[in-house]
Parts: sequence; C-alpha cells; structure tokens
Amino acid sequence: PSARRMGRDARRNIAANKSKTGRGFPLKVALIVGVVAAVGSYVGLMLDSRAGHVVMLDNAMPETLKDTFFGGNPWLMQCVNETVPVHSAAVVAAKQLAGYGIRAGALSCFEPLPSGKNFFQRFGFHDRELPGKNAPLFFVFANGDAPVRPRATDIANVTTIVNWVVSASQPKVQSINSDKDFAKHCLRRKACVLVVGKGAKETPEWLSALAQKHRTVRIASVDTEKTTLSFASELKLSDGEQQLVVLRSLLTDDDIKAAKKAALNKDKKKKKKGDDPKPYGALVSTFDESSVKAAIDTHVNAGTGTGEGWVKLINPTARGARTRSDDTAASRARRRERERAKERAAQQKAGRKKAKEEEEKDVSDELELEDDEVRVSDEEEDEEDGGLI
Repeated sequence: PSARRMGRDARRNIAANKSKTGRGFPLKVALIVGVVAAVGSYVGLMLDSRAGHVVMLDNAMPETLKDTFFGGNPWLMQCVNETVPVHSAAVVAAKQLAGYGIRAGALSCFEPLPSGKNFFQRFGFHDRELPGKNAPLFFVFANGDAPVRPRATDIANVTTIVNWVVSASQPKVQSINSDKDFAKHCLRRKACVLVVGKGAKETPEWLSALAQKHRTVRIASVDTEKTTLSFASELKLSDGEQQLVVLRSLLTDDDIKAAKKAALNKDKKKKKKGDDPKPYGALVSTFDESSVKAAIDTHVNAGTGTGEGWVKLINPTARGARTRSDDTAASRARRRERERAKERAAQQKAGRKKAKEEEEKDVSDELELEDDEVRVSDEEEDEEDGGLI
C-alpha cells in the first residue's frame, strides 16, 4: 500500500510540475523519485522473510537455491512471472507462518535455473500437471524432500494455506514396508537412521523431536513382522527388542557423477541385476535417546561409514509385507481362486478349440458327401451316353 501511495504522489507531482513549468526536467525527477520509492518498498517487502515477508529468490544464485530446495528448512514457495505477482494471500500467510519458523519465497519458475532447466523440468513436473502461467502455483519445500503440491482445497484461503504448509512441512518417522520405501527413505540418501524391531510400536516423543531438529536426516522404522531386511543376518539383528541401524552410502561424489554420466550414455544396454553394485556401510547400536543422538551427530552428519563396528553391504533390500502375507489364510485363498480362474479359462479355451474342430470336421464330411453325390451323378450320365465322349 505504501508503494502505491508513493506512486500516486509521484503522479500528482508530475502533473503539478508539468502545469507550472511545462518542462521535462521536473517530470523526469518526479518519475525517478516515484519509481525508486516503489522499488524500495517492494524490495523491503521481498527481502525480510524472517519478519514474515516473502523473499524474491534469484534464479542465478545456485547456493541460495540449493539451500532453499535441499537445505531441509521449511519454505512456502510461489511461482511468479510477468503476469502473476506474489499473491496477497501468500503475503498474509507468510506473516503467520513466520511464527512456525517457516519462510516464504517467490521464484520465476519458468525461467532457467543455473542448470539450464527451469523449475518444473528440474523437479519432473509435466505440462499437463500445471494449470498455466496465469494461475498462482504454490509448493512446499521441507526436510530435503521433493516439492509438495497442494490440492485445490489446500489453497482456498489464508487459513487453509497456513494449515497445509504446517502439515506438509512436518518431519515424520517414516515406516518402511517395501523395497520401494527403503529406496526412497534410505538408499537414495547419503545416510539414514533405522529403528528395527518386531511389532508396531508407538514413536517416542524424543524421536519425533530429533526428526524435527535434524530435518535432513531421514529416520525410519522397520517392523520385522512385516518387512524382511536382506542384511538382518549379517548384522545379527535381534528378533525381539528394537535396535538402531545407521546406514551410509559408500559411493563417493566421483562415483555418483560417473553413474549419472553412464545413465546419459546414448548406447543404453540392459543390465542384469547386480551388474551395478551399490555399497553401503551399516552400524548396529542400542535404541535409546543418547544412542540416536550420537548416531546422528557422529555417524550421519560427520561419519564415513567405515571403521570399527561397520559392516559393508552390497545392494541391500527390504522385502515388504506382500512377501510375508503369502503365508496368511487370506493370501492362500486368493491364490487358490486365481488358480481356479486359470483352470476355468483353460477349460473354456479347450472347449472352444474342440467345438471348432468338430465344426470343421462336419463341414469336411458334408463336402465329401457332396463330392460322392457328384461322382455318382457323373457315372449315371456316362452310362446314359453310352460311354461316348
């Protein structure tokens, strides 16, 4: 509002000076003063995000963008361009989100980033997923994860925006129930902390607090009744009590770059399972607050994944509930039903084949009968003609 007021004052000064002097110099001075005042007010609004304002991020600053996207701290991000400015709801929401320690920012998402890709290309969004350049787009960045998009009901008003951002940015102790979960929450990260034990157990408050404090560290739980870890025997994990497992990737930055380069190779050949070994280091410890704190500080944030107590693993996996559920009564019943369905389909196919063969045989018999009738008729005609040709 102050910027608009300054702009109006500048226009009034322009009109007054023009009517009094008729010269161009006062006009230029007033115009410059008005623009500078407006830009100054806008920059002040954009930069002081800790006071609950919106930060205008520069597409050409890789370190700032890296910290925003992957630093772990929560951000509400709006895409802006020449036709879509910062939304008024985002400005109001930013002031409320500051109370939760959440910052708000704006980015020219359709402009190229330092990598040469724009925001949507960098994070794998397709054009069909986007409402268009003229609609405000919001995302939440938090905990080093990929950006989260809202539903339409999440951005209906300021209150829903605040509630959505607070909920979406909360770090959680993730449950690993499949190999896909294991890859997402552990194998694709530099390190993770696993709480392994038999049976579902309630997450302690101190563990949730540690997840809140260390947002870039993924803490996950594994119920051994539902999920089988391929390295359980190597680590000599207990069948009952909960234990702490720290898992670190042993791939160097050079290894990662080489893997990316190989993936971009045009001569793509199918690889057999195990052709691309991925080494990890694993360390087992007792599960309590002090051990988890020590694991995060010593082994996750500043560790190497090698040394005394560490076990080297190659391509570790986590087989989920589907493998174990094969032994349940419901699973056996479903399997029997599938087998019966296959048998019925096979019988129907055999019946159709047999019916077709019988039909073809009937047609063949009819043709043979017609041929016999024709031969008899020809013989009778020959007898009547007296054998004349």
